[in-house]
Amino acid sequence: MDSKKYNLFLDAVRIMRSLADVFEAIAFTYKDANVVEADAKVIEAKEVKELPPEK
Repeated sequence: MDSKKYNLFLDAVRIMRSLADVFEAIAFTYKDANVVEADAKVIEAKEVKELPPEK
């Protein structure tokens, strides 16, 4: 294999690793967003339960 092809393969590997890092960051962000959203729903539900009864 000549050095040009070898370097192209190495570049492709670096790009794939970078892409995997991006997907991992997106996954962590999405996971954290779901936790925040779930916490917000719990807080909202508690607020509704704590409302005084209407007269």
